[in-house]
Amino acid sequence: MPLKELLNDVCSESRQTLLDTLHRAFSNQQMLNVEFHLKNGKVIVAQGVRQDDEVVGMMQDVSAVKTLENQLRHAQKMESLGILAGGVAHDFNNILCGIILPAEMALEMVEPDEEVHEELEMILESGQRAQNLVTQLLLFSRRGTTQAKNIEVNHVLKGLAQMLKRLLPSAHTLRLTLCQGPCVTRMDASALEQVVTNLVVNARDATPKGGEISLETRLLADEGLIAISVSDDGHGIPKELLKNIFDPFFTTKEVGKGTGLGLSVCYGIVHDAGGEMSVQSTVGEGSCFSVTLPMLREQSSSVASDEVASRGTLPRGEETLVIVSSDETLITVLVRCLKPLGYRVSAFRTPPQTLYFLESSTVSPGLLIIDTDITAESGRDLTAEARLVFPELPALLMSGGGLDSDEMWSVGKRNFFIAKPFTRETFATVVRAAIDG
Repeated sequence: MPLKELLNDVCSESRQTLLDTLHRAFSNQQMLNVEFHLKNGKVIVAQGVRQDDEVVGMMQDVSAVKTLENQLRHAQKMESLGILAGGVAHDFNNILCGIILPAEMALEMVEPDEEVHEELEMILESGQRAQNLVTQLLLFSRRGTTQAKNIEVNHVLKGLAQMLKRLLPSAHTLRLTLCQGPCVTRMDASALEQVVTNLVVNARDATPKGGEISLETRLLADEGLIAISVSDDGHGIPKELLKNIFDPFFTTKEVGKGTGLGLSVCYGIVHDAGGEMSVQSTVGEGSCFSVTLPMLREQSSSVASDEVASRGTLPRGEETLVIVSSDETLITVLVRCLKPLGYRVSAFRTPPQTLYFLESSTVSPGLLIIDTDITAESGRDLTAEARLVFPELPALLMSGGGLDSDEMWSVGKRNFFIAKPFTRETFATVVRAAIDG
C-alpha cells in the first residue's frame, strides 16, 4: 500500500506518530512496530521490517481486543469504586445514628417557638440528606438492602407525587399523567421512589428559572412493559455527553452541585428490576428520561400496598433489652431512645460481657439487640450461645451496610434486621415487633 494512500485513512492524531516511526525504521534499520487509529475508529497495529524502500510486514485490526481491554479496565475500576463506596457508606451510617436520633430526641424537648428548635431541625434535615446520599452509595456498591414485591406503579407514584411537589420551588409545577388499567411490576417500592425522585430533582435543577416537569406512565401492552418518563423543558444535555450520562461519578452539574451518583444508581436499580433506562435530550429544548419495567399479569388484589403508619405515641414495653455494640456513642444513643419508652436496658461492648450477663440473669430478656458491625462471626456465635441460656430469645440485628452474604444466617424465624441509620419511630416500632414475634 502506498504511504500516501495509508495516510489518507489515518486520523490526524495518529498521523505524526506513524510518520515518526516510519522515519526511524528507515533511518536506523529498526523493526517497525506501531499502533495507530483510522478515521473510521478502528485501531491498527502495524509490524514489519525495511526492505529497500518498502516496509514488508502486516497490519492487524485490533479494535475488538482494545474494546475488551477497555471494558475490563472499566469493570475493575467500578469494582474498586464499589468496594470503596460500600466501606465509606457503612462507616458513615454508624456515625449518622449519633446525629439523627439525638436531634429527634432534642426536638421533642424544646418548644417550636424556642430559638434552638430551628437549629435542631437544620441538624436533622442535614442528617437525613446525608442518609439519602449514603443510600445511593450503598446501592451503587450493591450492598443496599431491598425487598422486591409486586407493586402497582401508579399507586406508588400517586403517593409519591405529594412529596415531590414539596421538593419543587413555587416557580415549578409537576404534571402527573397516569395510564389507565393495572400497572404491576416486581421491585422494591422505595427503590422505584428513589429513581423517580432523582429524575424529578434533576429536572428541577435543569430548569433554574422554573417550568413544568412532567411525570407520566404508559402501558406498552404489546411489549409487556410499563413505561415511566420524566421530562422537562430545561437547558438540555449536549449530544457528546449523553453516552456517559449513566456513568458513576459523571455529572453535568457545576463543581459542588452534584455527586454524579444519582443516575448511575438509578440505572442499577432499574437494571436489577429487569428494566431499561434511556434519555433523549436536545440542548435548549429539554430532556426526557424514560424507564421501562416488566409488566406482571397480576390481579390488583395480589399487589402489596404500603400501610401508612399513623404518627402518635411510640410503642412501649417493660421487657429487659440487651444491647451489644463496640460503638460507645451508639450504645448511649440507643439507651436514651429506649429507656423513656419503659424498657429496662443493659448494654455491653463485647460478646463475652454480654454472655456473662445472660448466664447470671434470673429474668428472661425480651430482646437481644446486636450491632453486626462487631463482625458477623461474633454476632452469629453470640446469638447461638445466648440461645443456649434462653432458647426462645429473639434477636434484632443492626448494620450500617446491609446484610453481606456471610451475615444471611441472621434472617430467620426469631431474627430481625434493621438498617442504620434509622429514626426513633422506626427503631421503636421494629423493637416492639421483634419482641412480639
